[in-house]
Amino acid sequence: PRMQMYLFAGVPTFTVNAPGTVAGNYFAAESGFSTNNKLANVGPRTGQVVWYNDDASPSPTHFACNGSAPGSLTGKIAMIIRGGGCAGGFVEKVKNAQNNGAIAVIMVNNVAGFPITMGGTDNTITIPAVMISQADGNLLAAEIVNNLNVTLTAGLNLDGDYDNGIVTHEYGHGV
Repeated sequence: PRMQMYLFAGVPTFTVNAPGTVAGNYFAAESGFSTNNKLANVGPRTGQVVWYNDDASPSPTHFACNGSAPGSLTGKIAMIIRGGGCAGGFVEKVKNAQNNGAIAVIMVNNVAGFPITMGGTDNTITIPAVMISQADGNLLAAEIVNNLNVTLTAGLNLDGDYDNGIVTHEYGHGV
């Protein structure tokens, strides 16, 4: 028999830098649709958070299902609301943000509970994308007008070789 141990991908770090009233770490789930946009590969991203404003009439939405005002996302982290009926789902939303100059995406869950891993496939997406909970999204959305600034960082890979509980469990399969 043979026991193989692996590295487990860590949870990304989502840190609010400013304003001080909401500063701190929040739980986020990294996207699963591109190998080219992983924080571990592209490095940390820090920037001002702005809404992705669809060019819908009469008032803009934040679903990222169509174009945004040119230049409005350049060098910024785009905040987008999950849902809205985009044909291409998460992939279309993040690709639209990337095409409009965003350096990263924060997807706000539209249902209560924990964020999910966003699915789909498009390796042309090179900007990191994370999802946060609806509750955290509502809290942070209220602070966009106060120059919300965040840092997204890759989580540490965890090595199962250093956890004796995992080693013992796997060894038990061999017995």
